Amino acid sequence: MSQEPDWKTNLRSLEKQKLTLMAIKDGHVLFHSNRPGMEPLVELLESNMNNLVGTTVVARVLGLAAAKLLLWQHVMRIDALAASRPAQDLLRPSGITVNAQVPVPRIHEPGKKLPCRFERLAVKYDHPEEFYHFLRNEVLIFAP
Repeated sequence: MSQEPDWKTNLRSLEKQKLTLMAIKDGHVLFHSNRPGMEPLVELLESNMNNLVGTTVVARVLGLAAAKLLLWQHVMRIDALAASRPAQDLLRPSGITVNAQVPVPRIHEPGKKLPCRFERLAVKYDHPEEFYHFLRNEVLIFAP
């Protein structure tokens, strides 16, 4: 089995390839996307549901919404350019390693002072699976 690259190498790779999300498992890239927002994460879950145990997820931004969904799927590690305090607080007791280049108090809507809408939605759901289905069916409108 290949050793996973260190988190700083993962972040450099993410930036060099101009990606927003990447998933690595057993030394191989399982998924990558350059699209913004939550859609790439939902796509990752759609294509790899219940197969993310032991995976390293590399993201530009880790907010509470993404943290909740990745916790549900039992990923091993998350490397992020920026990670919100609520996301880190949620993941800390789980044993999932979180490496953040820049810890931030919260994720905001681009160019605004409002908290990110996905962060606001995530707090309304106690169960990550319900949150996932809400995002998939009501917000991002993925075909069933």
